[in-house]
Amino acid sequence: MTNDRHWRAVAASVAGSNHVLNGTSPTGCQDRWAVEFLEDAAVIAVADGAGSAKYGGLGAELAVEAACAMAKELLVRAPTSGERWHDLLRTHATETSTKHQEAVDSLRPHLGARSEAFSTTLSVAFLRPPWVGYWAIGDCFVVLRSAFGLISLLAEPHRFGDVESTTHFLSPANVEAASRIQTEVAWLADLDSVAIASDGLWDATVDAHPFEAGRRVPLTSTYAKIFDHAKTTRSLSELHELLVGPFESRSGDDKTIVVCTRNG
Repeated sequence: MTNDRHWRAVAASVAGSNHVLNGTSPTGCQDRWAVEFLEDAAVIAVADGAGSAKYGGLGAELAVEAACAMAKELLVRAPTSGERWHDLLRTHATETSTKHQEAVDSLRPHLGARSEAFSTTLSVAFLRPPWVGYWAIGDCFVVLRSAFGLISLLAEPHRFGDVESTTHFLSPANVEAASRIQTEVAWLADLDSVAIASDGLWDATVDAHPFEAGRRVPLTSTYAKIFDHAKTTRSLSELHELLVGPFESRSGDDKTIVVCTRNG
């Protein structure tokens, strides 16, 4: 749990039962997350290290570190239009992927590993009300709540929109390929809370839209509970229970959720 005068952040991660049972993630949960507070803004980074990659967890750690480091300079002057936010997101993705690759390359000789051994996804949200900017290579999703309690989906896991239904991993080449990077921008005057969750929570916390075929909506009661808990908690035990309790039977993947709520 961490906070500043504008934002409060809580997070929880648990190892997926499938990864533990089949041995693809012997070191436990491969997800990593970080939150950086910058003046009146917050940056959330969530990385899902590939369960099949020997150093997927390390790759994920390097990714969230790179994302937060590269965010500081870019938010000195906040964009004032949706188009400029999309430009900032792509610039940040490019700089982050380059820094991540440099970090991986510095470690590979010592570990005797190829770059693929550090494979990870990365999702990054910039919160600077009234704007929310998001970019991702991978399969996280983002849920928003307004001050009036309206809960909405900002971004779905990117692989669900891919023709091959595959997950792409962070690399300069994948950032350069427009079809492999997702950017979303929203203007929400009464933004109250934001959650980034890994795809292990997708099926359990998002449902089909009752009236629009192909559209998905967050389960309002579930996210209302998560956001309310994040605003008041002094312990992460309940958030962990939300991840491993009723949702465990729906997905054996690693599960991570990071929630930022506005103070006051």
